[in-house]
Amino acid sequence: MSHYGDLTSELLMGMRLYGVNYQRIAVSAPFGLRYEHAPGRAQFHFVGTRLTDGGAAPPARCFSSTAAMRCWCRTANPTA
Repeated sequence: MSHYGDLTSELLMGMRLYGVNYQRIAVSAPFGLRYEHAPGRAQFHFVGTRLTDGGAAPPARCFSSTAAMRCWCRTANPTA
């Protein structure tokens, strides 16, 4: 067993990330998830089989054990 109690925490701590918070969600279509902006924090999502909604980009299929990272870029002009 991992020093941190689980393999997900071990992976994230090995990347020097702290404050691990995770949850398991099982849903079926149609569904949607929303995570609020967290300034100064990276958000990783480990997903089962699903399609992503990339906004203007075409949907991408993710498979079990796929890791997805959400990041936000700040601009000097927040209205730009």
